[in-house]
Order: sequence, then structure tokens, then C-alpha cells
Amino acid sequence: MTGRKKGYSMKSLRMQCLLASVLVLAGCAHLGPGTVAVDRFDYSTAIADSWKQQTLLNIVKLRYMDLPVFVEVASIVAGYSMQSGVSFNGVYSSEKAIQGNYLSAGGQAVYTDRPTITYVPLTGEKFLRGMMSPIDPKNIFFMVQSGYAADFVLALTV
Repeated sequence: MTGRKKGYSMKSLRMQCLLASVLVLAGCAHLGPGTVAVDRFDYSTAIADSWKQQTLLNIVKLRYMDLPVFVEVASIVAGYSMQSGVSFNGVYSSEKAIQGNYLSAGGQAVYTDRPTITYVPLTGEKFLRGMMSPIDPKNIFFMVQSGYAADFVLALTV
């Protein structure tokens, strides 16, 4: 019976040591390089979709003689952090002690993704140039050659 308890505690101790080493090694992992491709695609898609919605909203505003408002994404700073920790503690007592022997191990891992996005309203000369400048005819023909319907493109740009 005593041999069985020792075998179980050694198996438990090995498992706890394995868990602790995995947590320690996870703290050494790099987050940055692997996130560049994924984040760049996700952020560019989100910005493109928001520009489409903003442009559509401003077209409707112009139709009803309301002032269009444009807001640019000035910067995106993605901040990541990974923290891990391991703790071991235990008590080894004499045979006559009441509390007995025990060993415990613990670990934790915390991952944080905290992007900072800065928005800037488009105003002044840049806004007026964008609203008042005529559309270059080569851009109109490029859209028609790209497959958009000519009546749609001309109605949109005129």
C-alpha cells in the first residue's frame, strides 16, 4: 500500500514539473513576428470596410444637402504582452507530524492584446481638395475597364 502511494506521488510530481517547464518555456516565446501578417490583413480589411461605409454615408449626406464628414485612421499601435509564472511549495514532515507531507505546484499565463487606434478628422485644405477636385478621366476609364458598368460609373462620378 505504501509503495502505491509513493508511485502516485512521483507520477504527480513528474506531471507538475512538466507543467512548470511548459509554462516557463511559454514565457520565452516571441509574439511579434507571428502576429504581423495576421494583424496587417485584419486591420487593413477593417479600415477598408470602414472607408466604404463612411463614403457611402457621405454620398447619402450629399444627396440630402448635409455636410459630409470624413475621419481618417491616423495610426494603429498594436501592443501585446505575455506573462507567465510558476510556483512550487511543499512541506516535508517527520513521521509523527499530524499534517503529513505535501507538494503543490501552480502556474499562470496571461495574454493581453491592447491596440491603440488614433482617429483624425479630415479638415482644412486636404478636405477641400478631396471634395472640390475633379475626378481625373483616366480613373473613370480605369473603373470601366476593370469591369464596372459604364452607366453606374458615369452616374456616380458626374
